[in-house]
Amino acid sequence: MALLDPLYAVTSTHIPQSTLERITADVFRHDLNAPGFACLRYPQDTSSFELRKAMVQLQESLSCHFVDHYGIGLGFYSMGRFDQKKTTRLHLDGGPSCSFLLLGYEPSLVTSRFLVADYSRCAYELELFPRQFLDQQNPMLTEAGREAIKPWTEEVPGWDDAIPRLVVINNSSLNQGDSLPGLGVLHGAEILHIPSPATPRIINSTMIVPTTASPPGQSQAVITFLETTQISGQIL
Repeated sequence: MALLDPLYAVTSTHIPQSTLERITADVFRHDLNAPGFACLRYPQDTSSFELRKAMVQLQESLSCHFVDHYGIGLGFYSMGRFDQKKTTRLHLDGGPSCSFLLLGYEPSLVTSRFLVADYSRCAYELELFPRQFLDQQNPMLTEAGREAIKPWTEEVPGWDDAIPRLVVINNSSLNQGDSLPGLGVLHGAEILHIPSPATPRIINSTMIVPTTASPPGQSQAVITFLETTQISGQIL
């Protein structure tokens, strides 16, 4: 598998329009030529609050893009902050069939590899719909699925746990030809080294979905997400 290199360095919470256009092309895909994800690297001194602000601003920009291209906005489906230090197999996060992840990684001394697997392409090669592949050979659950997905799995290039990062992932399970850009990819993490059990690895995890599928009560959840100092798990 030869992924494109969807890795962008940004200097502030404001993402330039040219970079935003590249992100939407990488993530909101209707065909299998785009990678299905993008990774943004922020300056070392970007604070947790600034990183979360960047995530909310990016959601607003992506929502505007969705309105312009699909006639519907994107709202938050879930938000949370987690200290996650376990290896995770390749998977989709639970959510609507059209969904996208915004994952904000704070700098950590824990080292890891971030993996992405193009299960939509794998399904196509097996002459299956993406949802059929997950139902029949889910790599989370079956050895057959883990073997099938290997040729379409690659480590995100330039991954560096020591700097702030924001990953945008197409988490969908739609088919080619659908009106929405829902050809998803799987993601997972391999933890390489944990200096001590108390060493944090903080992930600010959000999912965005078409507003018809987003729950009420987002405004207060967004405020809490932006302002909290707690690693409190699920917020929305």
